[in-house]
Amino acid sequence: LKPFTVFIGPNNAGKTWLAYALVGILGQYGLEKYTSAYINRSISDKYPLLDKAIEQVLDKGSAKIDLVRFANDYSEAYLNNIARFARQWMGRFLGTTRAKFDQLDISFELEKTKIFLLEEIPRIALQSNIAIGTRNQSPLLTIRKKQGDNILFIFTSTEGQPSGALPDETISERIARTIFRVIHEALYPNIYPFPIERSSLSLLFPYSVPGVALEALLNRLLKNDERLPQRESRETSRPIVQFLEMMRVLHESSSELDREIRAMEANSDLSVTKYMQLAQLLEGQILSGNVDFSTPEPDDLERELLFQTTEGVTLDMPVVSSMVKELTPVVLYLRYLAEPHEWLIIDEPEMNLHPEAQA
Repeated sequence: LKPFTVFIGPNNAGKTWLAYALVGILGQYGLEKYTSAYINRSISDKYPLLDKAIEQVLDKGSAKIDLVRFANDYSEAYLNNIARFARQWMGRFLGTTRAKFDQLDISFELEKTKIFLLEEIPRIALQSNIAIGTRNQSPLLTIRKKQGDNILFIFTSTEGQPSGALPDETISERIARTIFRVIHEALYPNIYPFPIERSSLSLLFPYSVPGVALEALLNRLLKNDERLPQRESRETSRPIVQFLEMMRVLHESSSELDREIRAMEANSDLSVTKYMQLAQLLEGQILSGNVDFSTPEPDDLERELLFQTTEGVTLDMPVVSSMVKELTPVVLYLRYLAEPHEWLIIDEPEMNLHPEAQA
């Protein structure tokens, strides 16, 4: 899957479902589902290095684990285990109650990708604390890894904490989730799906919708309301929810200060510079205009997305062409969010584009 992959095939061949399945397996959703199942022992998979570290923390209060060794020994097996377990939750992830995934068969062979993964792990820094009560109390569980180091340190503390305040299961799950997450982040720090519905979803936000309103919308989309009939209470497709969440982040990370920080990143990282140049290329060579927010600060309730043509005409999103709606989220992502090694999945990238623009 690195660095660039294109799925080409007829309609209903399964391109979108395969892409979205990979989003679920390699992203946060699959990580959370698998970690819970592993700690609850509802699956038979075993990772002796992880189990030993958890046992040492529970028995002696501290442990350390070599994450490069863990990834070298288990990363391929872990990804295949997650893919196999995905049969149980893929329907929920995709927002369907009718399709069955018991025959889903996805496998991973890391080969050269494993070399990249092992090189990335030392670059990841981790700091995680679980505390109960006031800020002055010591954390009950601390997980740390310095950038440039292979070793993850884990230790517990009871200073200033009520006895037995943190259950063993909570400690075990946090340790497992942290270690598993390192594999995900080494492969793809973030995954951004751009669903086929993006041209219409981009109208929901951030076009005249305050952040609080989107927060409520996201909560509603994620909520499985038991009061509704079964057919109506299904969860919304997670790639759609992730796209809306990205739009919210874009709205909140494009203030004047954020723009200054982004400019500083571009000065020190040529990759970020290239992403911003790609955004300009899309605007100049395909959109024939500029996309941006109408006001400099995210908390302005009048803020909206606007498109200004090369002739100087300013338009709001409801009346721009379908091509502009289609590419606006990509332009904003490249300008404000894109970082090295992230994974962008664009469904039908040429949709709504004139043949010349497609080429």
